[in-house]
Amino acid sequence: MESGSQVHYFPDLESLEAVMGYEPMVASLQTTLPNHDIEGYFKRKPTLLAQADHLALAWDGPPDEPDSAVIGLIAIRNYASQNAAPAFIHISTLHVAETQHKSLLLMRMIATIYIAIWQQEGQLPTWTAIKTFNPSVYHLLLGLQRMVSNGALLYPAFTESSTNYDDELLKDVVKHIAVQLEPKCLFDIAMGTIRGGGGPVAGSYWPVTPRSSRSEINQFFDERLAPTDRMLCVLGLHSQSSKKAAINLLTRWITKANEP
Repeated sequence: MESGSQVHYFPDLESLEAVMGYEPMVASLQTTLPNHDIEGYFKRKPTLLAQADHLALAWDGPPDEPDSAVIGLIAIRNYASQNAAPAFIHISTLHVAETQHKSLLLMRMIATIYIAIWQQEGQLPTWTAIKTFNPSVYHLLLGLQRMVSNGALLYPAFTESSTNYDDELLKDVVKHIAVQLEPKCLFDIAMGTIRGGGGPVAGSYWPVTPRSSRSEINQFFDERLAPTDRMLCVLGLHSQSSKKAAINLLTRWITKANEP
């Protein structure tokens, strides 16, 4: 990360807007993602941030400095348990400035918002879901699962060796999550794909198909997704040991990101 950059947590959009207005925030994020259709994205999703229960925003300097630009945004929405469906959180949007794509910013934003949730609620959520077209997001979740170990689960499985979970339990969970997130879309559970899950954004956000640093993960996405589809990724921390290990890991991520 660049020297002086800062990540701040907000419990809702109102508290964020007390620091920076909605429209200036979107405009600033557009300047740091000039090749992405940020403004079009939020026009197509006008209530997205208002529905969020947790947000984190990153600046390249102090937020109260007029020259500081927004270089990252993450929003999370809580979903309560319903009938047989478990409670989960949904990472509803995630943006990182183009100059920061190979930095520690994504790790730091994830760590900041999850540590804030833990401090508020006394524990991390058991299930986290995200719909994504970006292999780098899956790469991050895969790394988190492997570093946490202790029974951390990840769907869809990248390799046979990563299926160290109760397959039927996890499939049942992701079916419920897919229905809550996209009740009108077809969910292909074998591929982990929500057909048409890109909604009004579809493929218009990216100037080119996003890539991760691992070609095999890129191929994993290419074989499963059309530009209008989204991969449903679900991370499970279904034991106290996995949650404790995740807290320790996320704390190290923040510390590492703050090192000179």
